[in-house]
Amino acid sequence: MPNVSQPLREILRIRCSLFTNSASARRYEILNRRLLCSLLPLLSLFAVMSAHAAGNHGPSGTAAMTRVVSTITAGGYHSCGIKTDSTLSCWGFNNAGQTVTPAGTFTQVAGGGYHSCGRKTDGTLACWGDNTYGQAAPPAGTFTQVATGGIHTCGVKSDGTATCWGSNGFSQTIAPAGSFLQVAGGGGHNCGLKTDGTLG
Repeated sequence: MPNVSQPLREILRIRCSLFTNSASARRYEILNRRLLCSLLPLLSLFAVMSAHAAGNHGPSGTAAMTRVVSTITAGGYHSCGIKTDSTLSCWGFNNAGQTVTPAGTFTQVAGGGYHSCGRKTDGTLACWGDNTYGQAAPPAGTFTQVATGGIHTCGVKSDGTATCWGSNGFSQTIAPAGSFLQVAGGGGHNCGLKTDGTLG
């Protein structure tokens, strides 16, 4: 993949050179040259970051273009999807193994900060990626749904109760009592939809 910042760098280099070599440069031209040249590193970095955000940063980012998935989720700097054969596929930033998916078939996948979790077709959970706070170590048992936060994870168990694991810096792994249909994980908090329609 070519470096998208190279054309921008070349344009600015030529502009800076023209300003520098112009014997008749006026004062405002000199000031413009200094400003333009001083912005070169910043503009180059912006171009690289824009390309990264667009997924143009190598095979792990562009491979998603060829995948056929039935559902998708986005984590901190990675994405995952369930393919039409129910297996998983992840791509993007892989500093903690968050794009290295487990084997098996899945019905749901959720992306966290640097980890992901999925609900298998047998109802059990599998998580992968960063496990610094235990966020990728799901409890045993079967679940109807899973939700990932920044560095924690929650799920709705088959009996309708909610349970959470991982970082508890803001009490985000202390799930309230009650029966739930769905949970959603945030950076340091969670919300859940109870079976009576109220939120917890």
